[in-house]
Amino acid sequence: MLKKEFQGQDVEFLYLGYNCKKDNWEKVIMQEQIDGFHYWLNEAQGNVLKQKFGITGIPHFLLVDKSGKVIKDPPPWPSDKAEIREKLNELLVP
Repeated sequence: MLKKEFQGQDVEFLYLGYNCKKDNWEKVIMQEQIDGFHYWLNEAQGNVLKQKFGITGIPHFLLVDKSGKVIKDPPPWPSDKAEIREKLNELLVP
């Protein structure tokens, strides 16, 4: 799992909930035992992210550097671990 592979390095995995019922979202997190940083967004917050990152549908996946720049557009799908690993390693090189 990529989260374990990059544990202790300068990489964060965020899960944002938006445009769904909050209790259903929380239930899935518990059922699937998804560890990580989870944030529920209200409509205004979700709209800001949609505009900033050009989000047109959900689910949406992004690789974003510390400055807020999107690394690859369109982003690799979570199942494409090799490409995600490569992009993360590029970001970690000083």
